[in-house]
Amino acid sequence: MWKKYRKGTITEMMPWTPDVSMDAVTVGVEFRANHPRKGDMVARDPNNPSDMWLVVEEFFDNNYVLVE
Repeated sequence: MWKKYRKGTITEMMPWTPDVSMDAVTVGVEFRANHPRKGDMVARDPNNPSDMWLVVEEFFDNNYVLVE
């Protein structure tokens, strides 16, 4: 019944560092207490660069592959 699917879109991302302003980055409520931190990524919609969100390291490692 269950099938595996790869994400079909490309998302631009950069590593989070302490000098990255988080003012315009959406962070899920469940992550606000402990994130951002080293290993997390900031993602943005390539069609709307002002739409940015935090991707925590564990989710990033399990769900994204660099497009060469």
